[in-house]
Amino acid sequence: MPFVLFLLGAAAVGLVAASASAKGKAKGGGGRTYTLDRNLPPQLRQQVLAALATEKDPGKLLAFAAQCADQGYPLSAAALTQRAVELGGVSPQPLPQPGPGPQPQPGPVNPVDPALLPDPPRSQVLAALSTGADPNALEALAQQMDAQGYTYAAQALRLKETALRSLRPQPGPQPQPIPTPMQPQPAPQPGPTPTPVQPQPAPQPNPFSLDPTMPPAMQSAVLGALTTEQDPAKLQAFAQEIQGTYPIAAGLLMAKANALRLQPGPLPQPSPLPQPWPQPTPVVPPGPGPSPTPIPGGLPIGDDTTRTGRNAGRPSGYPFIHLHGESTYPAKIAKQATGSEANYPQMTAINPQFAADGVHWKNIQTGDALNIPWAWVPKLTGVYTLQVDPGVQAPGAPVLAAHPAALAVRKGGSNGLATHA
Repeated sequence: MPFVLFLLGAAAVGLVAASASAKGKAKGGGGRTYTLDRNLPPQLRQQVLAALATEKDPGKLLAFAAQCADQGYPLSAAALTQRAVELGGVSPQPLPQPGPGPQPQPGPVNPVDPALLPDPPRSQVLAALSTGADPNALEALAQQMDAQGYTYAAQALRLKETALRSLRPQPGPQPQPIPTPMQPQPAPQPGPTPTPVQPQPAPQPNPFSLDPTMPPAMQSAVLGALTTEQDPAKLQAFAQEIQGTYPIAAGLLMAKANALRLQPGPLPQPSPLPQPWPQPTPVVPPGPGPSPTPIPGGLPIGDDTTRTGRNAGRPSGYPFIHLHGESTYPAKIAKQATGSEANYPQMTAINPQFAADGVHWKNIQTGDALNIPWAWVPKLTGVYTLQVDPGVQAPGAPVLAAHPAALAVRKGGSNGLATHA
């Protein structure tokens, strides 16, 4: 709607502009003389003259007039609009029939409004075309212009009136809402007393910018190494292990390792390599006598350290990994067991002693006992030290019936690194 109003206003300004100081005369179709803008560029002037002389489509003339008005050439827009009217593009509405009474003396007919339209009608028409929004007021002013012989000004006013009436929807009667009968509200029943929600511990702020796809368990492992680890060899090994998946975290670990190597003074002593795990004693067929009690579930029983200290509160009933210096973390264990790091929440749910909020893990270390699902035992056998609590038996999976000595083989790590998680 603003574009239509601007077009109508620009066209009408050209029709009713009486300022003769900025005029240029040009002849169009049929030998008629039109008033064009003095500052009209030569190329555009030629296009306007060609349209006035040869174009027979009123719609194209009106569209060209809109372009000229938009570029600031109201007189050219008025000439094109006048030519469109002559070709039948805008049909002026019939004048109202005068009532009985003394007939007014007809005034001189004004064929071209800009040359003869005086003030105050000129300023009144310009104001109506620029800001007028009442179609009835525009029609009344158009009738006055017709009576005075200013037919083109009346046509411009009626063109804007028609546009306003077509763009303004007629208000219809609003449907009355059907009253809904009020239903008696039942008395509120006293509900159970809500249990107060314990506030979740706020996550620790992350001073480092890590990889956006890194899971929370891996973030805990990297942040623990960046804040507490002082052995550059361990930091370098950890960086090499994750650099293919998390290059930003690997870069931070390598940067800290290089900074530690450049510090003056003796380098930190490397951690002692883990002692080799004793070779299993060959099984000798038992002689006559009572048979020894088999180990529950085929897995060895963990000692008291797996149920006390940092391991206190670990749920029983699951097999667990007893860490002895392996460089690992929950996401890595999940990938080794299932092929995807995204399955580490299965460990989070059964290890509340290290993930109290069910999401974020503490920095695990040597001596920690990490519960794992029973279904992970076949894949992790021979990779870590797998143990159970006293009295715990496997849920009948035949893959767990391996020899205890084979299941207890652990991966000490060729570089003897401490555990990160």
